[in-house]
Amino acid sequence: MTDIAGPTVHPTVYIVDDDAAVCDALGCLLEVTGFSVATHDTALHFLHHCPPDAAGCVVADLRMPGMDGIALQAEMVRRGYRMPIILISAHGDVSSAVGALRAGAVDFLEKPFDEGLFISRITEALHRDDVQRRQQADVASASALLRRLSVREREVAALMIEGHANKIIADHMSISVRTVETHRANLLEKLGIRTLPELMRLWLQAGNR
Repeated sequence: MTDIAGPTVHPTVYIVDDDAAVCDALGCLLEVTGFSVATHDTALHFLHHCPPDAAGCVVADLRMPGMDGIALQAEMVRRGYRMPIILISAHGDVSSAVGALRAGAVDFLEKPFDEGLFISRITEALHRDDVQRRQQADVASASALLRRLSVREREVAALMIEGHANKIIADHMSISVRTVETHRANLLEKLGIRTLPELMRLWLQAGNR
């Protein structure tokens, strides 16, 4: 079976807060715990220096001058960022938490928060990002493999996955059974697989239904 595991990435926790003391405190806590950290004093500074395909998670203050945390979340979505974002605030209330989560944040924490809880939420966010990236890598790799197939081979593959026998596929495509067998052998070889279950797994990983 062809290996379609994704590339290794090194996640970073991006802290976005206009309060330098908060950036320093959270940065030190995370670095001591073993995390890679980058701090930014404005949302625009973060967007300018962090590429959309960066791995990790974002911790952003809900209320900042200029672009606030919720606006940053919306801009990240618009620009194609996929990292989870945790919003924090010293002015937490129910409406703020609901607004943050509705905007797409994975969590909302009110300052000051428990260090253990903070580390736990960061760990969860990084795990979420890692799982999402692995899934995306699987889709991209499977799609790249399937693009090796000719139009005819892809049509045969689709009919195989639907459970049709070679004779039915031949009748459907108006070709001989021998030609179906040839297409079948060629597509399995191109994909580096041997069995129908492997083909079905690859087909589904590429996002086909």
